[in-house]
Amino acid sequence: MVKKIIIFIVLFFLAFFSVSAQDKTDIEKKISEYQSKLQQLKQQTGTLSSQIQYMDTQIYLTALQINQTEQKIASTGKEIDQLGSRIEGLDQSLDYLSKQLIQRIVVGY
Repeated sequence: MVKKIIIFIVLFFLAFFSVSAQDKTDIEKKISEYQSKLQQLKQQTGTLSSQIQYMDTQIYLTALQINQTEQKIASTGKEIDQLGSRIEGLDQSLDYLSKQLIQRIVVGY
């Protein structure tokens, strides 16, 4: 019996943690699947195996949510870098236009 439970746990971990979801939509889809699975497992009786499945599903769901948050952070970081470059370009343009305006004012007087 103990061997069966250990084998079940090992197979369960292999089945769930072998999935690699890199795409945002993949992650969101997996999150909804595991939230649904959690709801199903909550309704089952309090057997040891269902409790283990429930905890494993919670762990995997949390890992997917962490992955999703890391992707959002990376995306936001890239956006910040792009906006920083744009601000630098606008600052240089503003400096150039200010110098041109000053030169024209001086020439006009």
